[in-house]
Amino acid sequence: MTVEQMTPTGLSRHFIHKIHRGEWKTGQQVPTEAELMQQYRASRYAIRAALKSLEERGWMKAVPGSGRRVTRDARTHALRIAFLTRCLDDVSSGQSMLLQMAINSALNKLGHNLLTFTVNNERATVTEKDSGLQIDKAELDGAIVMAWQYTVDDIEQLSHQLPVVSVFQDASMARVPSFFVDFGYNAAIAVTELLRRGHKRIALIPPGSNKMQLCLEVRRGFELGLHLAGASPDAGVVFRRDQRNSPDSSKPNHMQWLLEQTPQVTAAIFYYLPFCEELYRRSQTSGASLPDGFEVICLTDLSADMQRSRTWPDFACPFGQMGSDAVDSLISLIVGNEPKSFSHPYYGRLRGYRSE
Repeated sequence: MTVEQMTPTGLSRHFIHKIHRGEWKTGQQVPTEAELMQQYRASRYAIRAALKSLEERGWMKAVPGSGRRVTRDARTHALRIAFLTRCLDDVSSGQSMLLQMAINSALNKLGHNLLTFTVNNERATVTEKDSGLQIDKAELDGAIVMAWQYTVDDIEQLSHQLPVVSVFQDASMARVPSFFVDFGYNAAIAVTELLRRGHKRIALIPPGSNKMQLCLEVRRGFELGLHLAGASPDAGVVFRRDQRNSPDSSKPNHMQWLLEQTPQVTAAIFYYLPFCEELYRRSQTSGASLPDGFEVICLTDLSADMQRSRTWPDFACPFGQMGSDAVDSLISLIVGNEPKSFSHPYYGRLRGYRSE
């Protein structure tokens, strides 16, 4: 569907007007109405979740010149929140319009008394320089970062200045090397949930050593996730740093490694689906079994190749396809055979599997 063919059926006049005000070039491929609505709902949901996360951590106000911050009541004091976005070359300003509408809707839904919000490159409050992102801390109470457009270094730099939450928007648009930032955000959700459920030691299993650059990036994403979740890597997480101790170095034996970490480790986070399938296959062929109550979370983008390779029905929900059951696409617990449901205090209902 192109701009010339697009009709307002099913969308409000305001919504269509906003999209057409974006710089959609003549003949440029425009998402269908259903795709636009899905992106809108997904963005709105992610932003609402981010605001709730900031609220839970306590809104902070920087005191100019003192180096201190004091908590503020978001519903009785005007707050200044920076929403950081960056238009990529292959993303038109029409998409930015869509995101801005989602931001407005999320703020109205939550009823926060916000003085203003800033969008990168449109307000002087947030600027990009050669040294990275710079923010006037005295003017802002927090920042919400569109993670698929920024690197780990960007977000880490901001996190030392003021409360920051990075939100995942749309995997289909994440055509940048910093996709692992999205992964780090999802890892933060997973770590937070596992800590809330009483797990003290969590194993993090990144890609194998044959993909060193990818391995490094995913580990940085893990570390960012732990930072955002408020967990200490030294105190609560075990990294699998050496995966070359398997008889078949191309297929590291994660089951054996996890068994060696028990009973201290009671949960694990995997990088992508084939690792979890390998875990399941080894449990069937060797008879090895993880202890009752052991939980495994698979965080994956489920590319087309991965979708074709999966053998476990309903093994995991496609990453990034966020509809009414948005959180289903973020977390899947896969130890056990029967789907279970549990509730996350800020991300709603989570569907997955647990060994019982």
